[in-house]
Amino acid sequence: MSLPCTYLVFARTPLLGRVKTRLAATLGDEKTLNLYEAMLEDTVRNVLRRLKSGSAQQILLFAYPPESASELGLWLEKRNLTDERLQVLPQEGSTLGEQMLIAFQMAKRRGLLPALIIGTDSPTLPQTIFAEAEEHIAAQQAVIGRADDGGFYCLGLSEVREAFFFGADYSNDTVYERTFQALSKHYSFVHALPVWVDIDDETSLQALLRLHETEIAPSSQTLVLARKYAVETTA
Repeated sequence: MSLPCTYLVFARTPLLGRVKTRLAATLGDEKTLNLYEAMLEDTVRNVLRRLKSGSAQQILLFAYPPESASELGLWLEKRNLTDERLQVLPQEGSTLGEQMLIAFQMAKRRGLLPALIIGTDSPTLPQTIFAEAEEHIAAQQAVIGRADDGGFYCLGLSEVREAFFFGADYSNDTVYERTFQALSKHYSFVHALPVWVDIDDETSLQALLRLHETEIAPSSQTLVLARKYAVETTA
């Protein structure tokens, strides 16, 4: 029987003027930092719920910039977002593809595969999507969730191969399709998760609000602030 999965979380340490720069072009640095902190908190709370339910065995949270890992650890402690099975580590590697590859290789060396990697750009992912990903990765299948911008918000692997990653080539709308094809060459089945929103700029923030517009009560800190800032913008 497969072990519960490990979550690999990529996160920037919240620093003014250093997060979500495309969003900051319209929201400003202070509001963008506040929103990013909400996104980070929602993301960590989501994966902690998987850990505490027994669906996950460990969380490795990779901080960027690498030298800010201890600062990010303190940020989490102040918000009571800690667990003995959550470890904050520096991101290693010179490109996004290399950083993800190294993170999966580290999980493999520690006997923590299968593993799911996520970022902080999709903080309102429901627990049902995490459960779906865990079910398929436990069956030795690859799992990938398409973001609405053509990238992916989640990648789950039971085996690690360098061919699954593309170095620095992640800033275009072909990333999901190319990754899916790379996985399909090795795995007999690749499970596609539901499409979700990645928050990168004002357009994607509005898309997130439309996705959740039928919800009466705020379901996350991200939505609370996103709705607040949307009202302020139109006032």
